[in-house]
Amino acid sequence: ALAADVKGDGTVDILDYTGIRLTILDLTTINDTLPDLPAVSDPRIRAFLDIALAQQGDPYVWGAEGPDSFDCSGFIHYCLTQAGYRVGRSTANTYSRRSDWAYVNRNALQPGDLMFYYSDDPNDGDHIGHIGIYLGNGYHIHASSDYGYIVICRVEGWYDRMLSHGRRVFQ
Repeated sequence: ALAADVKGDGTVDILDYTGIRLTILDLTTINDTLPDLPAVSDPRIRAFLDIALAQQGDPYVWGAEGPDSFDCSGFIHYCLTQAGYRVGRSTANTYSRRSDWAYVNRNALQPGDLMFYYSDDPNDGDHIGHIGIYLGNGYHIHASSDYGYIVICRVEGWYDRMLSHGRRVFQ
């Protein structure tokens, strides 16, 4: 049992399980400092990103839409509305299909674009199950059920494999 003691404190608990799951999924987070991000000149996008970044570390709670806890689509809804963009609360899957937001190929993402990830449930087909915000230079911010809070991560591992496309809200 101590082989599962990822934290090395002599006990095995949910934090150890989370560490194991993140290792299996090949996921890492940026906790202490912001990564080097590109400058954003559009004041609408800058405000949207600043609001998102201010939520880093807030808890993930399924169905929550802020201001103190979020699920992934609630996080997007909160950030957009706080930035002055009027949008109804929806799911990641519904947001991914909005035709009034320009479709963006995964290789053409720009800071402020929404990122959509396939569900990892094999019974869901091409269903979008997660959403985040692209920050630039290969980083994104999102409400993570795996980590349990709002995190900044590189788009690698699971995020790279499951990334479907983006949508550009601010055009």
